[in-house]
Amino acid sequence: EGFADISADKEFLCEGDTVNLTCSSSSEYSWTAVPADLSLSAQANQQNPSVTPLFTTKYLVTTQDAYGCTAKDSVIVKVIPQLEAKMNLNPTKVSFSDTEVEFKDITSGSISRFWDFGDGGTATSKHGTHVFPGSEQMEYEVMMIAENEACVDTAFGKVLVVPDFVIFLPNTFIPASYGINSIFRPFTSMDIEYTLTILDRWGGQIISIENPGGWDGKLKNGDYAPEGVYVWYLVYRDGDGVRQKLNGTVNLIKGKE
Repeated sequence: EGFADISADKEFLCEGDTVNLTCSSSSEYSWTAVPADLSLSAQANQQNPSVTPLFTTKYLVTTQDAYGCTAKDSVIVKVIPQLEAKMNLNPTKVSFSDTEVEFKDITSGSISRFWDFGDGGTATSKHGTHVFPGSEQMEYEVMMIAENEACVDTAFGKVLVVPDFVIFLPNTFIPASYGINSIFRPFTSMDIEYTLTILDRWGGQIISIENPGGWDGKLKNGDYAPEGVYVWYLVYRDGDGVRQKLNGTVNLIKGKE
């Protein structure tokens, strides 16, 4: 008895993939598999079967030449479970002043990976940080290709870069001055929803205004309010749509009636 000299074209096989088995030339071939492989059944008497094992499998062949001499050999094909690539990006929304994002490969069983951040930047580390451009509003598609010994899978994520949200309320205004400082209102870096409430020094409400309005300095009777300090309360939704509150005082300088 001799050796049939068989080999597989892949030592590691991804679950669901096909491997080609090669046997030295002879007259007859008889293949078996442990555990049984249904993909081998119709090829059990071929010289070079192509099989799709579901598990790590040992393939055995017995050959017989024209003179009745037999030979045996075996080969083991290691089947690696299919990958499901998964990533974590934190945060997924950043502003111009801080565009650093933490990235992490959380794929079970990955041994290597390739990151493409969509801005020209790449990485191969399992975990790290990446700084996105912070000059224009942009949504970047992040791609990660994960691999194990035999399998490859791809995951996708998104990072949104937006301008910083800024809100400002002046501490002084001059009603009826016909300038930018003649109306008391919040100034913001983007259009937002807000409610601005003005109170007098005794806590009495003078007016409540919705965006995009502001206080022109008038009382409920239509007269301009006297000079002095007035309390304001602002309820608004910020750049992320989160409800916020602010309060403070504004100094009204006598306006023209």
